[in-house]
Amino acid sequence: MPPFSVKYLWLYLVLMLGAALSGCADSDKPHTDTPSQASTPLPTLMGMASAAASAGDPLNAISVYERARKLYPGAPEPLVGLANTSLAIGRTEKAEALYREALNLDGTQVEARHGLARAFMVTDRPAPALDLYDALLRDHPQDRRAWNGKGVALDLIGDHTAAQEAYRLGLKEAPGDVSLRNNLGLSLAISGDLEAAIALFQKLIADPAAGLRERQNLALVYGLAGNAPAAARLSKKDLSSDQVRHNLGVYDLLRAMRAGENVDAPPAKSE
Repeated sequence: MPPFSVKYLWLYLVLMLGAALSGCADSDKPHTDTPSQASTPLPTLMGMASAAASAGDPLNAISVYERARKLYPGAPEPLVGLANTSLAIGRTEKAEALYREALNLDGTQVEARHGLARAFMVTDRPAPALDLYDALLRDHPQDRRAWNGKGVALDLIGDHTAAQEAYRLGLKEAPGDVSLRNNLGLSLAISGDLEAAIALFQKLIADPAAGLRERQNLALVYGLAGNAPAAARLSKKDLSSDQVRHNLGVYDLLRAMRAGENVDAPPAKSE
């Protein structure tokens, strides 16, 4: 079965990214400053900011990270926190600049290196991201996130064989890692090995740590294999009837694109 080209992978990733971002908090939410931060230790400030970000309040998180940045100008951690939050709300250029600033303070800072690689991926630059992941793995060969990132970067470049090797090497370090297994399954599907992808996802969704993402990825692979009833049955576990119909149409489109048919992309859905 022929593989997908990188543009088909990007089509799927854009669809999934759009679904993920639709749950982001309103970035215009008013924020308040927290009193008595002037004497607050850096770990406490970082914990406060991280809690605000996790609670869906990025502007409060940014406010606290900025305070920590001013109080501890030699520490890379507030810069990384600011960059992570900026990236999460779509401010990719600012995030990239902040990661670089953090690395100027400490070139070995693992979270800044991971973050800069993510910023490259979000802006469709997998080649420099791959360089960063390779450097991380030279320093930290057991870093499952770096193996995962390397695999995704290789998939985006179109080297699915190398991508699958990266995921499997990561799984040697973390055999139960859901994200590595999920991305290996997607890579198998993208490269045309739908049977292996279905087998992997069927095992994965039985894992208590798996969830909606993994179930809907199995639905995607069923759809790519032409098994619309199985795709619909699985999709209905998490999605509305309208969403199921839309996704089945997308699966048909992707299957036609793989077959080389001249088809138009479906119109974008308004939210």
